[in-house]
Amino acid sequence: MDSYSPQQAIAQAMLELAALKERINGVGDVVIEVAEEGVAIAKVQMSKYGIPTDGELGESIRASKIDNNTAKLEADGGHASFVEFGTGIVGEQNPHKEAEKRSVDYDRNGHGEKGWTYQKDGKFFHTKGQPSRPYWLTTGKKLKTLGKKKILSRLNSKGEKQ
Repeated sequence: MDSYSPQQAIAQAMLELAALKERINGVGDVVIEVAEEGVAIAKVQMSKYGIPTDGELGESIRASKIDNNTAKLEADGGHASFVEFGTGIVGEQNPHKEAEKRSVDYDRNGHGEKGWTYQKDGKFFHTKGQPSRPYWLTTGKKLKTLGKKKILSRLNSKGEKQ
């Protein structure tokens, strides 16, 4: 019959607590891992919406670590929000799910049905806008799920490297 030793129980609990503390401290690493995976996920989502990934917008997507527990994923290609939310009357007729919440003004210049003309690469184009292509919203949803899964996996590990 084994004898019970409070000192042994306390020593074992201290070891387990130290191991848990180490796993918790390692969770911060997951944040940047998830953000970095977000770059690839965003590009997959862009492709699904027919958005070129090799242009200014795709090249502007990047992940960066802010501190030990915070990272960010950003797209600053100048027109990222126009692609995400849409523009003009076309965007207004095909709005983003968060357009109202974010007070998106689809026809802020009042072009209406007549649309507008713009120049690109020496050529002129006419448009009435573009529909919402919420690649960023879908990326965010996927990252939220991925982040939870990775953090729980890290916390549930018994000290093994992931």
